[in-house]
Amino acid sequence: MTTGKWSVVAIVKEPRAVIERFVAWYLHQGADRIYLYFDDPQDPGIALMRRFGSRVDCTPCTPGFWAHLHVDPAAHFTFRQNAVAMHGYARIKDGWVAVVDADELMFPINGSLDDLLASLPITERSVLIKPAEYVSFDNNPALTLFRRPMKPQQVNRIYGGFADYLRGNRGLVGHLVGKSITRAGLAVSRAHPHWFCDRNGKRIIDATRTIEDGYAMLHFYFLNYADWRRKMEYRIKAMPRGRRDLLLEHLAILLQQGAERRLRRVWRNMHVLSVPQKAMMQKRGLLFAPELDLTAVTGQYFGQDSAQPAIVRAA
Repeated sequence: MTTGKWSVVAIVKEPRAVIERFVAWYLHQGADRIYLYFDDPQDPGIALMRRFGSRVDCTPCTPGFWAHLHVDPAAHFTFRQNAVAMHGYARIKDGWVAVVDADELMFPINGSLDDLLASLPITERSVLIKPAEYVSFDNNPALTLFRRPMKPQQVNRIYGGFADYLRGNRGLVGHLVGKSITRAGLAVSRAHPHWFCDRNGKRIIDATRTIEDGYAMLHFYFLNYADWRRKMEYRIKAMPRGRRDLLLEHLAILLQQGAERRLRRVWRNMHVLSVPQKAMMQKRGLLFAPELDLTAVTGQYFGQDSAQPAIVRAA
């Protein structure tokens, strides 16, 4: 019988600050266990997690590990990510399983994730939590703000000449789908980055929660410009085609040209709000400003030697 406990599965290849933030957040939220798969088997984060004992389970993704999963170590990251999700899901025999990325924090605005899972009827196998995407604010980089999906005309008004690159994805750069928490022990046939599929190949999503329902999937799409730039080549290849074609093509051209100054300008247009933009978005209910102190939470679990997440600055 499924209990109310829940576990987290993630494949990680991130700066120490991001991994610390991720682990501290989910321990603080009450995760029974966190299963971390380190894409770099030499990642120093593996040793860092020993302080938590069995509550944080670390798997180095060695060539032998990938061979055990019958996965080519050079396969596209999304393929390896899905393989890890299946491996992690199979290890968890009871409770619930949340498969998320290291830059995604499931946030209960009121109550807890335990409350959410306890409220679901036994017929609901999975709940999808919809995203809000982190943005930096020119006048106060320490302010933690998240934008919500927008209507096309709202994107036009807020982003002006840059709107063409964001309109197709409703004003966000990352995914619109969200991430799911699924009951353990189901007959799953495969994993998708956002959900599992049943034995007939159909997605397992029986419930959805949004900010209006008291839950958000906070997507910290970048830590700072250097972090965003480090991931850009991968994201150009990994983003689904269609909604973001114009943006991907624009970024690919700038990358090919080695136009670093223009890339930084595009990053600002994508992720940094001006004072007028912030005012317009607040007026239309498009910004979410949760009350959370991630520095304090991270410090609680990693102490004075913590590599606290850097304040994201526009420059």
